[in-house]
Amino acid sequence: MLVMGVSGPGCSYAMVQGPSRIRASEDGAEPVMSGLGCTTDSAAPTLDTIGGVSMILATVLGAAATVSSVSGDCKMVCVNTATAVGFTVGAAALATLFVASASTGNDRIADCRRAQEPVRRPHRTGRYVLDVNAIAQARAREAAERR
Repeated sequence: MLVMGVSGPGCSYAMVQGPSRIRASEDGAEPVMSGLGCTTDSAAPTLDTIGGVSMILATVLGAAATVSSVSGDCKMVCVNTATAVGFTVGAAALATLFVASASTGNDRIADCRRAQEPVRRPHRTGRYVLDVNAIAQARAREAAERR
């Protein structure tokens, strides 16, 4: 767990590239993201998530060891209180790094996948969603029938 804790946090920070931003779209309306060269594989965030969960469990065990050593009831683990507190704080810090890295990596991958989707541009047609002429004719017929 120590090796994973020292070498693991930040895989997503280092290995996942988000989409690059381009200044303006073709019509100049809003900025567009380019999906070229960004990461769509979620292996690094998955590893960070596994590391985060294991560090959260280590934090819980460290907290239990701290409570056990402070209360003097050493049935589970009997360690020095300062050692237990140090382990708990270290595991919590590593859990925070793992979870933050996984979250950032997943966000970058989602942005990359969104940028690689084909852009759907609105197109103009001669039809309206509501056929205004047909509605006007129907109202005219109703008005003529009432007379």
